Amino acid sequence: MFPTVRQKQLANRTLWLKKRLEDANNALAEHEKSRNHPDATLTAKGFVRLYSGVTSLDETMAATPKAVKIAMDNANERLAKACNLADLQSVPLALTNLTLANVKKAVEDTQIGLSKLPTFRPETEDDLDALPVGFIGECKNKTPGGPLPTELWCYIQKTGNLDNYSGNPKRKGGTIRLVCIHNAGETWTGAKFDDGTTEGKRYEWSRDFSTLNKPKPEDVGLAATKKAIDDTQTGLAAQSVMWITSADDLSNLPSGARRFASNKAPATVLPTAGYFSWKSWQSVIQRTVVASWQRVTPETSGWGHVTPFPMMPPSPGYS
Repeated sequence: MFPTVRQKQLANRTLWLKKRLEDANNALAEHEKSRNHPDATLTAKGFVRLYSGVTSLDETMAATPKAVKIAMDNANERLAKACNLADLQSVPLALTNLTLANVKKAVEDTQIGLSKLPTFRPETEDDLDALPVGFIGECKNKTPGGPLPTELWCYIQKTGNLDNYSGNPKRKGGTIRLVCIHNAGETWTGAKFDDGTTEGKRYEWSRDFSTLNKPKPEDVGLAATKKAIDDTQTGLAAQSVMWITSADDLSNLPSGARRFASNKAPATVLPTAGYFSWKSWQSVIQRTVVASWQRVTPETSGWGHVTPFPMMPPSPGYS
């Protein structure tokens, strides 16, 4: 039996449909292949997913313009804070982050210290050595004869410590300033240098002289000079009158001699009576309170009147 025309047409349509279905499947497969790309990375291209947030650390997503705007607004706001620091939410945290917390505490402690200084009672030299540089306080020897140069209450400041890079426990010293609390004129500077080879090394104290603390003669090595002057003044007042009868009386005076002298009548060796006299080198100078005379080699020269200048008056009763 041969197929009819209708059967042939049906068979042909079936083949055509199969062909179309096969073509569609092939096209879909090709389309899927064109869409099968990997995600993009920092080193390879690929598909990227958009993201509008600003908190993710994922580097396979791309930021949208909205995300960029949020980030810029946040940056501008932070820049304004950095300019004035007035709107910081946590000042203590900011100080800590800037490593300024200790500085702030030190400044505050200093301000408190201005009205309430610590009390320091040193007993030994080691107590002074142990003070940190910058220490300020009120101090007094714990017992009389302690390491400080005075038994009065003083303000103390440690201005320096001896470097000890080797870590030698015997290497000690530094510099210290002292100001008496009740008298600003009483001040001292102390210094000590002990490289570890000196036994019993102590601070050496230099007392400062000022308009409030003027030095005494013994402080500047003039005690003997002052005594000599005082003795001279006392001696002048205690000496008796030297009665002059001839020029030899003057010539025999030792150089530097000081005497109250007067002519003994009828002598007229001195040009006037009642004055102060001394001999220097080869000249004899005679002075009164209001006038002066000078004569060289009195045996041959006359008296020369010299311009008056202030003099110590003669002893009472010898005028």
